[in-house]
Amino acid sequence: SGCVMKNSDGSKLIESGSILFQDASAHGFGRDRIDFDAPELSYPRPVDYVSGACLLVEKKVFTDYGGFDAATFPSYYEDTDFTGIVYHANYLKFAERGRTNFLRLLDINHSELINSEDPKFFVVYKMESKFLGTSSIDDILEVRSVFRGIKGVRLKIDQDIFKNDKKVFSTKIEFALLNKNSRPIKFPDNIKSKIKNLI
Repeated sequence: SGCVMKNSDGSKLIESGSILFQDASAHGFGRDRIDFDAPELSYPRPVDYVSGACLLVEKKVFTDYGGFDAATFPSYYEDTDFTGIVYHANYLKFAERGRTNFLRLLDINHSELINSEDPKFFVVYKMESKFLGTSSIDDILEVRSVFRGIKGVRLKIDQDIFKNDKKVFSTKIEFALLNKNSRPIKFPDNIKSKIKNLI
């Protein structure tokens, strides 16, 4: 059986074990539910697979190691087609995970921006991508993100995804920051100062 995994603020379920379907697609059992104590979600039972995030590790070992790596992760079964090759579109998802974790390490959190008194959110304005190779199930992929500039309403980030030392995906992205009315706004000074330190 798998563990119960909740989202970052504990308001919704990510999974209570996972299901594999005949077409090889997958789904976290109970995803987005809020009734965590429902009988079907809270008893030990066989599941098709368990997320790697559910592996049992002593807390001290985990914290001493530094927690989860923000940029390195394996490709999962759900990321691949029936041949075991990662879908090309999933590299965009991997890049998004890397960017989100990169920003989170700088204490720039999407949820805080959206739920602030003056809501704002990132959107992709422009993207130029190259698919340079393939990867398969269980390959360890590394996302390398580099800030290239921040000026006015534009933030530029270059991202490369590597399998071992081989680059399999590359993208150059420009972001805008929008207000609650979906209009572009300049990046606040507190965000600019955190990012400019890495340019």
